[in-house]
Amino acid sequence: NLKLSEENPGTPLDSTEVFKIDMGMHKKSVNWAIPISVERKLYSKSDWSIFAKSGLILGFASYSKEDITHFSESCADLCFNHGFNPTISNQKLNQYTAGFLFGMSVEWILSPRIIIAMNPEMSKIMNMGQRISDKSTKWAINLGGVYRIK
Repeated sequence: NLKLSEENPGTPLDSTEVFKIDMGMHKKSVNWAIPISVERKLYSKSDWSIFAKSGLILGFASYSKEDITHFSESCADLCFNHGFNPTISNQKLNQYTAGFLFGMSVEWILSPRIIIAMNPEMSKIMNMGQRISDKSTKWAINLGGVYRIK
């Protein structure tokens, strides 16, 4: 909900006047997660292998802050006569998260002990705090290597 108030209460706003309000959001969060996944080999040829991957993600969101900023040129005279830029902040701490992931893995065996892997994946995470509807979808590409000791 957005509420506009008048700077001069004696002069009401014209109800037919049209103006545009632009809003933006900046979100910063820190999440710790443990993925529990299973992989199935789809294709293998010489030194290359492709796997399908799915699983669960259990985690802990230790910090999340959302800043909603409002600015619009067309209502600068109405809202910002004194250089005031309203910002709404929402901060959440210590929430449990749960979700699921889907993805794949492409592995290249360089030698019997060294493997290079690339894992594109998609995860859907839900915060289990006060609002169950607080969801996020993330896309990631993980690059890594494996060195087998024995």
